[in-house]
Amino acid sequence: MLGVPNDVWEVPPLKPVRKCPRCGTYTEKKLCPECGAPTEVFLDGRRRLALSRLLAGILRHFPEEVGVELDEEGFTDCDVHELAERIKTRWKNREYYRWLTGEHIVAVAETCPKGRFEIDERGRIRARYGHSRRLHVRPTLPEAEDVDELYHGTARENLERILREGIRPMGRKYVHLTDDVSEAVATARRHSDDPVVLVVDVSCLRRHGLVPRKAGKTVYVVPGRVPPECISRVIKHPRRVLSRATPPKAAPEGREGAQEDSRRGGEEGEGGGPGRSEKGGGR
Repeated sequence: MLGVPNDVWEVPPLKPVRKCPRCGTYTEKKLCPECGAPTEVFLDGRRRLALSRLLAGILRHFPEEVGVELDEEGFTDCDVHELAERIKTRWKNREYYRWLTGEHIVAVAETCPKGRFEIDERGRIRARYGHSRRLHVRPTLPEAEDVDELYHGTARENLERILREGIRPMGRKYVHLTDDVSEAVATARRHSDDPVVLVVDVSCLRRHGLVPRKAGKTVYVVPGRVPPECISRVIKHPRRVLSRATPPKAAPEGREGAQEDSRRGGEEGEGGGPGRSEKGGGR
């Protein structure tokens, strides 16, 4: 299929992005959630995955490879339409993106299930979290409110070290946590068939001067290291816990980072990219 990097075929596609012809809303639903009109497919699932991966890579790790500069808040030095042109003319795999327009970038950003991307009033885009340390990007994010516990998924083999040393951000600026235990499980399972979930006490973080901030719809970030004493308990059999609670959400379909357009990028399923926090997290 023209316009899809080969590595995208290695994972299931995302759902297509659909557009309402009446009000212009982007959605995954066949009926517009805003006006109820039937929607039309605007971007197929594999192209959506490829573009989401590439955007994560550019906005988090290698903006210079398409001639983009990021300010300290993480916003690009151009709007989404110019960004599309730079990808089509400067990206090393540009032959896969001949179809790309600024509207496709908007559609991916607005329908991202975790709210990874943000577009400002000038049409500039940024990743809200997940940046490499070398970029010196520090987005302003709101403090977490009304949350007592957060979760971090990892492989069981990491558990002894984490309980001794705490959760480290590794090559990233922050430790990534989530308020959804099923998401933490899904993240851990991308790295191990034997996942565990660490439960983090938010009040303990605050006592240590660590302020968790909301970075996406379910994603929270903590600067520095989560001390081991703030890990209140460990869920060693997360599937059993989930079966007693609400059914888990479906795991994200793919990795959004870039294997060419992903190995260095970051996520769709957020396992990839430089500096994953402890081979897991809640991203």
